[in-house]
Amino acid sequence: AGAAKDSAPTPTPAPRPAPPVTAPAPPTSASASGSAPAPAPTYRASNACAGKIIYIQIYGSQQRDGVRAALREPWRAEGASVPPIEDVWATARSAGRPAPIPVSNTTIRYHDPGELPCIAAMKQSLAGAASSWTVEPLSPRLKPTPGVIEVWVPPNASFVQR
Repeated sequence: AGAAKDSAPTPTPAPRPAPPVTAPAPPTSASASGSAPAPAPTYRASNACAGKIIYIQIYGSQQRDGVRAALREPWRAEGASVPPIEDVWATARSAGRPAPIPVSNTTIRYHDPGELPCIAAMKQSLAGAASSWTVEPLSPRLKPTPGVIEVWVPPNASFVQR
């Protein structure tokens, strides 16, 4: 009579929330040496930027690869659309305009205060690399576009791989 009770029931999977964009490594059983599995990453993407468009502006094509490697994927993981990076010097040159003066510090310009949670997630996704960045509203002289965030990267940005 006890044999029926001792057989293992078929496991029923518990309902799970939607998986995070950056999922921790799957759990592993302890090895023969008894060590515990590796800890999960400390940062998990929040999807706080879903529906937002992040335009990245650089000053010179030599920045493109480093900026792309450092910024695009972490922000896409937050749910943002990150279009191709714009070299503002090349754009000005092709339009016959004077080259813009570079920002002195990486600057995030938001078009609407509702974008601030996304900006916080953007900065957090870079693990401290963005702690000294400037965050400011778009100039009142310009027409804001809700859902748009601009990131202006100076030529001497330390996170840009050269």
